[in-house]
Amino acid sequence: MIDEPLYEAFYGLREQPFSLTTDPRFLYLSAAHRQAFDDLLTGLRRREGLLVLTGETGTCKTTLCRAVIDALGHRTFAALILNPYMTDAEVVRTIVRDFGLVTREDIRRGAFDHADLPQLLDTLEAFLRSLVPLNSYAVVIIDEAQSLSAPVLDQIRMLGSMEVEGRRLLQIVLVGQPGLSDTLAGPALRALSDRISRRDVLDPLPVDDVGPYITHRLAIAGGREAVTFDAAAIQRIAAESHGLPRRINLLCDRALELGKHAGVRRISAELVGQAVRAL
Repeated sequence: MIDEPLYEAFYGLREQPFSLTTDPRFLYLSAAHRQAFDDLLTGLRRREGLLVLTGETGTCKTTLCRAVIDALGHRTFAALILNPYMTDAEVVRTIVRDFGLVTREDIRRGAFDHADLPQLLDTLEAFLRSLVPLNSYAVVIIDEAQSLSAPVLDQIRMLGSMEVEGRRLLQIVLVGQPGLSDTLAGPALRALSDRISRRDVLDPLPVDDVGPYITHRLAIAGGREAVTFDAAAIQRIAAESHGLPRRINLLCDRALELGKHAGVRRISAELVGQAVRAL
């Protein structure tokens, strides 16, 4: 029925615990995630220009990057590029927009769309230089970077090289699937690859982390005591998801929905099996 309450209300949850959004509050730090988090945060704090994070689809790469940005503090300017199929000018235009260097009026009038690459670069460099005395960070995260074109990758190399008095002005994190490592290893990208200071890999969750991952997300949503997954259910989720957080989220979300319809507060392997078939 249309008025039927969502399962969050049935279980007394404040919010959806297994949403596919990249909310850093829900980040679960497995050993691999903790290592990548610490390494990226250290690299950014040291003002290193180019860093790389790779992992299979659904390993929480973007969520981890958002958590790292939050950890840098309020003096951080961040741009997140989700579409790798842009030109070099479009990439710089997105960075300038995300850093807040263009007014809404300029965007509304379309003036921003007609700025050429040299104008955009001048605007960006002037802003980055103004951050130096403030000791602020400027970070660009480029998702699905394995699909970037050669001209865009070359533009990224030049952006990551911008500096004043030996200090990097802009830091870039290239995020992508495992194929990104192969792309960067090509001879045409040696100049870019040589500038990469850190390369981190996110692996799927080990079996022993699947249960704690589920408990963690339920706790953030306010449901540590409201609903539980029994041991057999967790084992089935681990097997079906192959440890990928995105797949775990999909299965848990559907299992909770089925659990609400069944009127139970303990999710069984049978309900997880129904979720598998439904998905």
